[in-house]
Amino acid sequence: MSAARLCTTRLAPLIALAALSLIAGCTAPTPGYCAKQSDCGDGGSICMISIHTCLAGDAAGVGGNAGTTGGDAGPDVPIDSGTGEDHPASTDGPRSDASDGSADVFHGCVNNSGCSDSTKPVCQTDGGVCVGCLQNSDCKAAAAPACDTSANKCVECVVNGDCTDPTKPVCDKQACRRCAADSECAGIGPGVCMLHLDGHCATDSETVYVSKTGCADTTDGGTLLGTSTLPYCTSQVAIDATALPAAQRPDAGAPDGGNVDAATGTDGGTTVPASPRSLVVLRGPFLTEWSFNTDGRTLTVIGQANAMITPGGHIGIHISAGTVYLRSLHVAGGGSSMQGIVADGGELHIDRCIVDNTGMGGVQIDNAGFEITNSVLANNGTNTFTGSVLWSGALLGTVPAGKPAIFLNNTVVNNLGPGVSCTGNNTHDIAGSIVSGNHPDANQTLGCNLLACCGTGPVNVDPASFHLTASSSCIDRLTANMSTAYDLDGTPRPSGSLSDCGAFEYVAP
Repeated sequence: MSAARLCTTRLAPLIALAALSLIAGCTAPTPGYCAKQSDCGDGGSICMISIHTCLAGDAAGVGGNAGTTGGDAGPDVPIDSGTGEDHPASTDGPRSDASDGSADVFHGCVNNSGCSDSTKPVCQTDGGVCVGCLQNSDCKAAAAPACDTSANKCVECVVNGDCTDPTKPVCDKQACRRCAADSECAGIGPGVCMLHLDGHCATDSETVYVSKTGCADTTDGGTLLGTSTLPYCTSQVAIDATALPAAQRPDAGAPDGGNVDAATGTDGGTTVPASPRSLVVLRGPFLTEWSFNTDGRTLTVIGQANAMITPGGHIGIHISAGTVYLRSLHVAGGGSSMQGIVADGGELHIDRCIVDNTGMGGVQIDNAGFEITNSVLANNGTNTFTGSVLWSGALLGTVPAGKPAIFLNNTVVNNLGPGVSCTGNNTHDIAGSIVSGNHPDANQTLGCNLLACCGTGPVNVDPASFHLTASSSCIDRLTANMSTAYDLDGTPRPSGSLSDCGAFEYVAP
């Protein structure tokens, strides 16, 4: 036989085999063909890898008599086609039984009933794996009601909406916590974090709004006043509305306008409950002065949109009783005979405020508790207390027993008299603060315990913005426990290795 003929004869089977392979490759898959479990969909069928065919659960030997051997009356167990042995179905996913590593029989879950591990009760059918959860409805524990789908486990929260406790509205690292800044309450009511109280995001039902844009100070046919869309015009009217008993408030239970339904007493619009409200939002830029003297009440007043109070013929803000929290307000001007803020009773908390250019002093405290933080007192005129104590930026007098006396992280500069004066034997600590450039220079503080903060170099406070410049000796001077957690701008402290003195943290451009 010639070499050519011999070669042709020996190659013939190979050529034929190649032709069959080519034909097979061009042929559509057989109906019911599968190479993995997902090829069978989620209708309960199982991919029998050994024959590449989708079979119903009973035919595959899972939950049906076809999978039992020898009339065994016990639980149905799939038969391993490679070994002929029974193998219990696994809840941890597919498993190979053949010696060559191929998966002859599917040993995973088909539905949740195949998952016996209480920590992994849900069947992920694409792959036959039992997991902790696939969606929130799979999470039954009250302490972990949300599903982290990236890890298939139940956690306390994934987004803020998973946090149902009003005092813990923020989801942080899969745990709910109280809010720490107004930005964390964006889109909720007035966008105010009540961080000074219980850490909830304020709602419209607890808020009275003041703005000169689209406002009204008198009721009009039962129209609801003090809302975000129909605010009060003047500050004092809003303050008075919070202090009145529910039944006496001009807007008590009133609907927001329109035709009132006789059966329900509402007009289908938003109705504010007839209960005292404890938050006033003052929206700037220009607002009127106000006072508060309701004992036993706690009031929060927040400024938004560059809210500035300019005293007319009265003190800018006057507190005589109760507990009042002020934040993000600017009190300025008012003429040569006006004072910025006075507290002669109750308890006053001032945070992230500016009091400047008042004629007769910035902040006067006497016979009241006080907490003044992250605030600026600048360019205020000189005044006297009881006819003898000279002061300009702040006067800190008698504090009743059990009341706070805190003056921390403030900037007191360029006032026309002593920056901070303390009366009589009330030697209050002036801590973490800048007290500089006040006149006369020899009396930056008078009668107070000024705890040195800045270094020996220049203070270098910008006279317009009151921020520190890069060369200030007041940068990186305080440990975290000696300063507030944020500054007047809301910048977290510290921004460097240590916190800075004064109301502002220096942040490099």
